[in-house]
Amino acid sequence: MKRVLNKLKSLYLILIFLIRNVYNALLLPQVKTIRFDNYYIHALDRKRIKAAIELYERLSIRKKMPPKMKLLYWLIGKKLCIIATNNKGRLIGAGFYYFNKRDIKDKTIHQTFTGVVENMQRKGIVTQIRTHAINNFAKSFIEGVSSRVNINNEPSLAINLKIGFKIVEEYYDEKLGVKRYYLVYRFKENIANKDV
Repeated sequence: MKRVLNKLKSLYLILIFLIRNVYNALLLPQVKTIRFDNYYIHALDRKRIKAAIELYERLSIRKKMPPKMKLLYWLIGKKLCIIATNNKGRLIGAGFYYFNKRDIKDKTIHQTFTGVVENMQRKGIVTQIRTHAINNFAKSFIEGVSSRVNINNEPSLAINLKIGFKIVEEYYDEKLGVKRYYLVYRFKENIANKDV
């Protein structure tokens, strides 16, 4: 009986997660397509979901995207994922976002992972994906973007700090077994700083 109750609780939590994310994602603006050098930055479409998830699973520290995230991005990835493609339409990078409980309270959206295929790294594509996401989300009801970065992940931390994220806290992630930073990019603070 306890196993059945745990399974029902797990399904309930997944349903709440999906409802929270789909509802809030529907309130976000459409992601516009922009050209960056010889690449395009735009919304995830269903024909590239498999490639985007494969990229996540190849480069992410988590290695496996949870099934509830796969379902979320299949349902509404066009509002929560920003990808980079080359001139032939092949996926070369992806940024994944979602709303966790803290984000709803703080009026932010969480940047969970941004990565680029190995042979295209260090060309500014990650920065462009994150910047395009920020510009898109700034036109909505939310006030900023949150992110978590391992303390020893210097490239990702440097990109976030360069864009305008601020370190809010340092903590130890029990599941991953690493120290991490929790960062937030506030739209109003960064717009005010750009005007100076």
